[in-house]
Parts: sequence; structure tokens; C-alpha cells
Amino acid sequence: MKNILELKDFSVSLKNNNRKILNNINIEIKEKEFLGIVGESGSGKTTLLNSIISFLDEKKICIRWKNNSF
Repeated sequence: MKNILELKDFSVSLKNNNRKILNNINIEIKEKEFLGIVGESGSGKTTLLNSIISFLDEKKICIRWKNNSF
């Protein structure tokens, strides 16, 4: 199966002081795979997802949750 999302050495820094929030994240998600992201509060789960979403082309994605599309 082909990768539908691949991150290699993905890092996120704060603009105002260059402090790395996420450092060298590597993820491969293939078609029909499910991925769970778990961790303690403040570990960067939401930052990771928001960063990935900001790179996606809005015209090519559809987010569905409880029978609603966004």
C-alpha cells in the first residue's frame, strides 16, 4: 500500500524564540491504516496535528466527525 502521509525529521519551533516544540518526528501512514496519538498533557499531540493540517491542501481533504463534514 502507498503512504498517504509521511513525515521525516519533522520539527516545529516557536517563531519568537526558535524553541523546538516538536523535534525530528517520523511518521508513515499507509492507506487503510489507523493511527492513535497518545501522550501526557502538554506533550505536543495537538501541536503535531495542527502542524500537519496546516500543510494540507484544503481542497483535497474532508474531515468527518459524527456525520458532519468540515
